[in-house]
Amino acid sequence: MPNHLPLVASIDDSDVEWVAALMNLDQLDEPRRTFLKSVDTLDVSACPGSGKTTLVVAKLAILARKWSAVTRGVCVLSHTNVAKEEIQNRLAGTAIGPRLHGYPHYIDTIHGFVNRFLAIPWLQSHGHPVTAIDNEITTSLRRRRLGSSYYAVEAVLSPRGRTLADIRIASTDFTRPLEGAGFPAGPHAPTYRNLSRALKGTAELGYFCHDEMFLFGEALLAEHPEVADILARRFPFVLIDEMQDTSRRQNRLLSAIFDRPAGGVCIQRMGDPNQAIFDDGEPPDDNVFPDPTRCGIAVSSSFRFDSSIAKLASKLALTPEPNELKGLRIRHVTDRSPRHTIFVFPDYDVTKVLPAYAKHVHATCAGEDQEIRGAITAVGEVHQGRPEITQGDAKYPATVSHYWDGYQATMTKRPSPPEQFIDCVRKGCSMVVGGDPVCDAVDVVAAGFIHVANQTADEPQRSGARPHRVLERWLLDEPQAKQAYRAVLTEYLFGDEELNESTWARTRASIATAIEMLTGHAPTSESWRLLAWKAPSTQEFAGTGPVAFNVFRHDDQCRGVDIRLSSIHAVKGQTHLATLLLETFHYDHTLKAVMPWLVGDNEGATNRTSERSKQRLRMAYVAMTRPTSLLCLAVRQSSLGAADQVNATKEKLIARGWEIVEL
Repeated sequence: MPNHLPLVASIDDSDVEWVAALMNLDQLDEPRRTFLKSVDTLDVSACPGSGKTTLVVAKLAILARKWSAVTRGVCVLSHTNVAKEEIQNRLAGTAIGPRLHGYPHYIDTIHGFVNRFLAIPWLQSHGHPVTAIDNEITTSLRRRRLGSSYYAVEAVLSPRGRTLADIRIASTDFTRPLEGAGFPAGPHAPTYRNLSRALKGTAELGYFCHDEMFLFGEALLAEHPEVADILARRFPFVLIDEMQDTSRRQNRLLSAIFDRPAGGVCIQRMGDPNQAIFDDGEPPDDNVFPDPTRCGIAVSSSFRFDSSIAKLASKLALTPEPNELKGLRIRHVTDRSPRHTIFVFPDYDVTKVLPAYAKHVHATCAGEDQEIRGAITAVGEVHQGRPEITQGDAKYPATVSHYWDGYQATMTKRPSPPEQFIDCVRKGCSMVVGGDPVCDAVDVVAAGFIHVANQTADEPQRSGARPHRVLERWLLDEPQAKQAYRAVLTEYLFGDEELNESTWARTRASIATAIEMLTGHAPTSESWRLLAWKAPSTQEFAGTGPVAFNVFRHDDQCRGVDIRLSSIHAVKGQTHLATLLLETFHYDHTLKAVMPWLVGDNEGATNRTSERSKQRLRMAYVAMTRPTSLLCLAVRQSSLGAADQVNATKEKLIARGWEIVEL
C-alpha cells in the first residue's frame, strides 16, 4: 500500500519502543503496534477499555517527534469537548506533545473545525456577524422574539414531539429560514411567518445553533471548492476520534475535504461501531465506519475487565471482533469474588432490585478497588420520568425512575443546566457531598445563573467551558449582583444554610434583583419561572448524613455501597467497579428484546435485524462493558419467556456464566 503520509517517511519498531518508554506503556500487542507504525489511511475499531486515548496520544507523540514541516500540520478531530481536552491534556503531559499545540497543527472538535475554517468565514464574507454559537442562548432569543406567539408555535410542534429548541435554520437565505426545515405549518400560517421572523432576526444579530454551522460550511465549499484543496494541503495527516459518533452529515463534509482522489492525505479514524448509541436523526448508514474499503485494524482486547465479562458482552456486539472480545484484566478468583448475576423480579414489583444489588456488591466486592468515582452504578436505556405508567401497567417498569422515586433525570449531565435554578443549586450541593471537584460544582450553579439571566438580557452570555469565570466577568461592574451570586455559593454549597422554601424565597428575591442590575431590565416571566421554588424529590436512605443526588443507599449494613443511578448515554466512556443494567421500556422491554443474544442463540446482527434492535444491542453492549469486576442485570419475570420456556431460558443463561437470583 502506498505511503499516504509523505511528510513522514516511516515509523518503525524503534519509534514504538521510544514512545512505550516515554509513556510507560506495556502490553502493546500486534494490532496496537500496527496502528502506531501505520502511515496509511485506515480505520481502527477499538473495543471498550482498549486504551484508545492512550494509543491516540502515543501516535501523536511519535508524529510530533518526527514532524518537520512548518506550514503543514496534524489535524486531530474529536466528537466532544471532553474527548478533545483529554487528548490535549494527555499530550501536554509528555515531553514532546506540546509541539502539536498551535500552528500549523490543530486539535479540536469537528464542530470547532467547521466553525473556524468554513462556517464563520462564509458568514463573515456575506456580511453576517457571528455573536454567539450556542443552542441555549439562540433558542432563548428566538423565544423572546416570538413573544406571545411562542405558545402557538409550541402547540404546532408538540404533537410531533418537537419544541422550539429543535428548530434549525434550513436555508442560507435568512429571509426564508424555514424553507426545507419540515415545519408542520405552511408558509401562509401565522406560526410559520412569526417563527421565520424570529429566526431571521436572531440570525441577523449573529446568534446560531451549533449544528446550523454545518449548513454554512457546506455553502462555503459549494461556492469555493478550492477551499477543500487548501485545507487538504494544510493538513496531510488527519486523525478522527470517536468516529462511531460522527453523523452522516459530518462525515460527508469531512470526506469532501480530506478524501482526495489523488491521495496526499492520510486519514486515520478510530472508534467502536458497537458503541454508536447517539442518534443524530439521520437515516442509518452501517458502512460509514468502519469502511470495508479501507485498510482496517481491530483492537479487540480490553484492559478494563476479565474474560468472564468479555464472554457475556461479546454476543451483543453488532460488529463482532475478528478474534472475539477479550478481557485482559487479571483477577484472583475466590469464593467471595463477584458473581455476575441476573436478578429476576416480579413484573410489577421492583422494590427489591436495588437492595438486592447493594447486598450482592457488599458481599462479593470486598477488597476490590472501590476508589473509582461513581464505581457502583445502575443504568437504564430510558431514564426520563414516565408518570403515566404505574405499577400494573404492561409497560412497567419503563424507566430508571420507576426503580427509585428519588431519581432525577435532569441531574445526570452537567453541560445542560437543569430546568430550574434551584436544581442547579441542589446538583452543586450533591456534587460537593459526592466528592466531585468543587470547581465543577460551582460551574453548575454559575451555568444556572447565566441561563436564568439570559432569559432577560439583551446580549445573552455563553456559559463556555468554565461558567463561573464567564459569570464573574459579567458581574465585574455590579458588586451587589456579584454578592448575591456568591451568597448562593457560600450559604448552600459551602455553608450550612438549609435549602427550604423560606430560605429560597430570600435567595430568589436577591437573584432577581441581581439580574435586573446586570441586564437593566426587570426579570421576564421566564426568568421568574426558572427561579421558582420546587420541592425536592424523596431521598430514600437510612442512617445520618447527606447523600448525593441520584445515589441510592440501602442501609447501614451495606455501608460504603452507594449506588449511582443514571442513563446509559451518561455513562458511556466511564469505568465502574460494578454495573447493574435495569430493564426499561421503549416499544418493548429492553432485556426481553435482547434475550436471544443474552442466552447465546443470536450473535451480532443479520440483514433481518431491525434498526431498533440494533440500537438496543448497542445500548446493552455499552452498559455491559462498563464494569471492571461485577456485571448484573435486572430482568422482569416475563422477559424470560412463557411459563413453559422459563426453565430452558435459565439453563441457557447459567451455561453462559450467569447466576440467577429470584426476588
